[in-house]
Amino acid sequence: MLNQIYDDIKVVDFVAKSRRLDPLTLETLAHNKRQVEIALFISSAFKKVVDGIAAWYRGNVLARDLNAMPDYILKDIGIRRDQINAVVEGKLVRKTAPETPVAVATDDKVDNHPLAA
Repeated sequence: MLNQIYDDIKVVDFVAKSRRLDPLTLETLAHNKRQVEIALFISSAFKKVVDGIAAWYRGNVLARDLNAMPDYILKDIGIRRDQINAVVEGKLVRKTAPETPVAVATDDKVDNHPLAA
């Protein structure tokens, strides 16, 4: 929908530049263009506010769920209770373990064919 609005604005600009229009028509076209730009600005600002509230709410739910877990489950996850706020804020980043090759079990009768796929 926004692409259609932007295309309409471009058409209005083209018509205003290519034809000689009376001042009242140009004023009306300019007014409509300003209204569209204001509406786009307000909608993007509103979207940013809603996205911020949603992110805050998701963080709140995550913090509540992690705080409700017992310490042994947090240990299984790999965090301590004092690290919960850092996890919620995204400041705690885990280091990924390097990939290690896994030994494949083979059948003695057949050369180097794995037993399972």
